[in-house]
Amino acid sequence: MATLKQIQANRLNAKKSTGPRSAEGKAKSRFNALKSGIDAQSAVIPDEDPAKFQELADEYYTRFQPENPKERDLLDTLITAVWQLRRLRRVETQFWTTRMNEMKHECPNR
Repeated sequence: MATLKQIQANRLNAKKSTGPRSAEGKAKSRFNALKSGIDAQSAVIPDEDPAKFQELADEYYTRFQPENPKERDLLDTLITAVWQLRRLRRVETQFWTTRMNEMKHECPNR
């Protein structure tokens, strides 16, 4: 069990540990605990533009105008799936571009 002195010391230290204060620091730290993204609160990962995701969401909400929580959940799932599919296409393109460049260096006569 912690002593009264230890508890007071912990409280003083906690007051010093308030996390990032600048907008840049907050933006960087928001992904500190992200491992796989499966439980992420944000569908946007570093190096992606949150404004583009919001634009996509706004387009879908304007087009489909969900009327209840179930429809909103389904629409959110669709928006996230579309966003992830776009990401997958970018990653796949990057992968094959890199692989083709590696093959050129491995077999320059092809």
